[in-house]
Amino acid sequence: MWRRLVAVAAVGSLWSAAALAVEPKIEPKPAGLLALYADALDHNAAYRAQAAQLRMVAELEPQAAGRLLPQLGLRGSYDQVHEDINGSYYGVVQVDSSDDFPVGGAGAQLTQALYRPELWIERDQAKLRLQQAQLVLEAAQDQLLVSLVTTYFAVLAAEDNVALTGAEKDAVARQLEQARGRHAAGLATEADFQVASAQHSLTEAGLLEAKTKVEAAYAALDVVAGHPLRTLMRLPETVALAPPQPARVEDWVERARNHNLQVLEARLGSQVAQREVDRAHKLSWPKLDLVGRAFYLDSGGGLTGERVENEQRIGISLSLPLYAGGAIDATVRQAQAGEERSQALLSQAQAEAARDARVAFLSCQAGLSRLPALTSAVQAARAAESAIRSGFDAGTHTSAEVLRAVEARYEAERDLAAARYKFMLDSLRLKQVAGNLVVGDLSVIDRSLRPRTAAAR
Repeated sequence: MWRRLVAVAAVGSLWSAAALAVEPKIEPKPAGLLALYADALDHNAAYRAQAAQLRMVAELEPQAAGRLLPQLGLRGSYDQVHEDINGSYYGVVQVDSSDDFPVGGAGAQLTQALYRPELWIERDQAKLRLQQAQLVLEAAQDQLLVSLVTTYFAVLAAEDNVALTGAEKDAVARQLEQARGRHAAGLATEADFQVASAQHSLTEAGLLEAKTKVEAAYAALDVVAGHPLRTLMRLPETVALAPPQPARVEDWVERARNHNLQVLEARLGSQVAQREVDRAHKLSWPKLDLVGRAFYLDSGGGLTGERVENEQRIGISLSLPLYAGGAIDATVRQAQAGEERSQALLSQAQAEAARDARVAFLSCQAGLSRLPALTSAVQAARAAESAIRSGFDAGTHTSAEVLRAVEARYEAERDLAAARYKFMLDSLRLKQVAGNLVVGDLSVIDRSLRPRTAAAR
């Protein structure tokens, strides 16, 4: 019985081992841009810091509003008093008294601002600063989206370079074998063989460098995404690329001057500075408060003897600063300088937005017009390589000419792939500068991505 159980267990173990041996390895699911963007919003450290900054600024408005509401506080005290009095008491009676006694007191005070214009201005400023922080967070979202696509495409470009360099290395290796055979047969010179050997060494070194750049690109993407990645979707060569709409550069420039997020934030900053000037002027205005007090005192002795006092009062408190050592005037001048600075920053933001929109639009136009030329260059380089190889086989071209044709062909392939990535990034940056970048723009790119096998060259 025990032997049968052991035999069954042994067979089961062997079956499990065999099943594990033949079970196919499950590859991780390729990461698309939309999924990575959602992860980055949760894990990217810079964005999380900006989101926390928004939550901090959001508390300014409740703080400012709280100063407009009733302020209620308690206070209490207890003292052990030694009192020694010798002299005339109000000029009526001569006093000679000495006593040790406790004194305890407790009270409450309620204050309600009736006329405090600077507090209302502070509340308005808090609301404007919250809007500023929301725009900053929105700009951080846009920047995170662009950074994600930039680093994602950098990885794809680096992997393209590895594939192209590997293919170039294989082509050079084949040419080296042909050069070696011809040299051995006396049909090629030693120089041809040395050129092919040197080119093969260079492509091997280039392939090693390309693989190193892939790891560096992945490391940069890990920082943006907030977690490590190693399997990405690919961008097929047949991806549709559309020109920017509207088609006039001035439309994009005007949109950037009015809707760029940095411009909108600077405009709000200017409004905050204007209200700061108003608040500084109102520091010299009268302040009116409603004040209510309740006070309890228990004295254990002294000149007036033991006593218990209860007092309640309510009234109006008016204060008007007449001279504060020049502090108020200095505060006004400081606020005016701040307003001037905010206006200058607004002008600078508008100028930079207009410049960036113009540059991005022109870059998109140039990139889109360059793509057909690069495609033709790739086709021409492939045809030239094929022709020169045929000439090499016929003895009319040297091995060095074949190697130069191979190098030119793969260089044209790299330029075409890089131009395609650059155009898509320029399109995103143009929308970012104009202030109308949305997640839907990322979705368009994400839908064009394909698994590695489907997008293979």
